[in-house]
Amino acid sequence: MTSPLYQDTITIFNRYQRGGFMGGIPPAPSWDRTVIRNVTWQDQVHTNMSSAGSSVIDKTVSVIIPLNAEIEGNKKYFAPMDYALMPNDQDGWTLQQRDIIAFGEIDRDITPLFTEEDLAREYKTMRISGVTDTTNQSMIPSWKVEGV
Repeated sequence: MTSPLYQDTITIFNRYQRGGFMGGIPPAPSWDRTVIRNVTWQDQVHTNMSSAGSSVIDKTVSVIIPLNAEIEGNKKYFAPMDYALMPNDQDGWTLQQRDIIAFGEIDRDITPLFTEEDLAREYKTMRISGVTDTTNQSMIPSWKVEGV
């Protein structure tokens, strides 16, 4: 049974670079997409006054992913360092800075023909800036993801 607190769906786009340098040039980044259901997405908007007296709007997003969330394909979570060492990006998912989370179930991959910018134009997105891992706590084991 799904908790009424966790009724949102997100799509995580994990950025990775695997393979060696070709002629001194690093490989282009690639993206792996994972849909996660039964999470909470929270938009937050803060208005502050600048020293010049004008209003400054600051938007942040928090996503809570409970340990028992429904992960597409039953992919396993890997810590960012372990994910970076994986030979096959399709076997897992992670939460690391610079990754992108989109609200809802997105069925498109980030490619040279559908870029990060295209994704941000067409969907509500956030770029991960921090992760708090409380999966070892007994009350509500989860990951809290912060971003803009």
